[in-house]
Amino acid sequence: MTRALELAAGIDPSEDARILGRQGWLYELKLDGVRIIADKRGDKVALYYRKQRNATENYREIADAIKGLPDTRIILDGEIVAFDEQGRPDFQRLGHRIQTTNKSSRRAAVPVVYVVFDVLAIGPYDIRGFPLEARKEILSRIIPAQGTAGNLLRQHPTFTNGIDLFRLCREHKLEGVVAK
Repeated sequence: MTRALELAAGIDPSEDARILGRQGWLYELKLDGVRIIADKRGDKVALYYRKQRNATENYREIADAIKGLPDTRIILDGEIVAFDEQGRPDFQRLGHRIQTTNKSSRRAAVPVVYVVFDVLAIGPYDIRGFPLEARKEILSRIIPAQGTAGNLLRQHPTFTNGIDLFRLCREHKLEGVVAK
C-alpha cells in the first residue's frame, strides 16, 4: 500500500522516527511533476495522464525514448519532471512547458525527464500483484540506475531510511517523502 506522507517542517522528531523509521517500508522522494503511465507495445508508445487522457504528443521525446527500450511490451508508472538549475523538481517550469501551445517549441522550452517508479506489466504478464521489491528488481533491469536514452528515462531511487530522506527534503526545501 502506498501512502503519501505530507509532513510539515515542524513535526516532532519522535513522530518522524515512528512514521519514517518503519522496518520493511521503502521510501522515495515525492516528485513535483505530472503522473504518467507509459504503455509500450512493439514500436508504438502511448503516454497517459492519470485520468487516461493521452499525453504522447506533449512529451514526444519521452515516448521516443521508451520506444527504444528492448522489451516488446512494457507498462511503466512514473512522473514527468522538469528540474531547476540545482537539480530539484520544479513544477512551475513544467507548468511553463504545459502552457506552451506550439508543439515544436515545447521540448526546447523546458526539458523534461520521465522518472519511473514502477513497472506494471512486461511481455504478456500483468505484474501488479508481485511484491513491490520484485517489481523494483524488474524495473532495474529495464532502466538502469544511471538512467538511459540520454538520461530522459530514470529509475526513481528507493531508500530504506525515511528519516534521512525527510531531513534531506527539509534541508533542500523539497516536496516530501512517499512511503511504500
